[in-house]
Amino acid sequence: MNRNVKNSFMTIQGAATNFQKNVADALMRYKSDRDAARSEAAQFKNEEEKFTAMNSALVANCRNRIKTAEQSFTGTVKTELETLRKEFNMHLLMLPDSRFLTMLGVYRTFCIAPSRAELNALVEASGGVTLGLRAINALLDSVNSDFRIQFEDSAAMEKDLDSLERLTFGDFGYCPAEMLSEATAVYGGQEVTYHGPGGAYQDGARWDSVRLLTARAVFENQVKNLSEMEKRWSESVVPSVVTKSEFYKGDDADAEYNADLKKVSDSVQIERNPAAPTITPANRTAEIMANYTK
Repeated sequence: MNRNVKNSFMTIQGAATNFQKNVADALMRYKSDRDAARSEAAQFKNEEEKFTAMNSALVANCRNRIKTAEQSFTGTVKTELETLRKEFNMHLLMLPDSRFLTMLGVYRTFCIAPSRAELNALVEASGGVTLGLRAINALLDSVNSDFRIQFEDSAAMEKDLDSLERLTFGDFGYCPAEMLSEATAVYGGQEVTYHGPGGAYQDGARWDSVRLLTARAVFENQVKNLSEMEKRWSESVVPSVVTKSEFYKGDDADAEYNADLKKVSDSVQIERNPAAPTITPANRTAEIMANYTK
């Protein structure tokens, strides 16, 4: 990844900060103008009627200011998201050096299982290119090696792109915690707009203080995650050679282990000949456990 990645995340973070500031300014301006309107309306006999009319205009103005700030923010995210998508595609599809591919071909042609030292050399020759590292793992699978190459999974970056895309939808309902009362007055009564795979939709729910508190927490968490995304995208891929048991750790190891056990339990006992040992779930399970505990 090049410096465009870091610049993109810095731009989005700056735009998020500006958006939050602009929303706070709009709500503070509304509060100030509303207090002034209350004092002015008190001079009229129909005070409440006068204040209601003045307040409606102030609410509409505040909503417009927030909407303008929101559109500016989402527009920035859309622009930088396009840049990040291009960088991501280049990262995935960059071809490794032809010399590396030739070396890998020799191992595959003669079904040679590389040693750890050879793998370290192959990793270095790949230049850390994603396709090259995946090619090494494909080779290791084909020769049934106990080693794997561990490196940053592109799935995490795909999730980052999905998260950033959600920031382009708008309709955040964001407000600072200390301006909740004013935000309730401004947003209150408006229908909540949700965004999903099928597009925007409404279900009749309307903004209130509880939904505004939830919306603020969601938005602030999205902004907080930007720093982690930047780190993930900016750091160079640092692959390492690990054993199969280390590679398939945690839930992945459990899933593969359980899948193998299921194959065993579903299998039928096989006798190759009267003198050969029978392959049963019991002794096959012992073999699997031995493989996963190396």
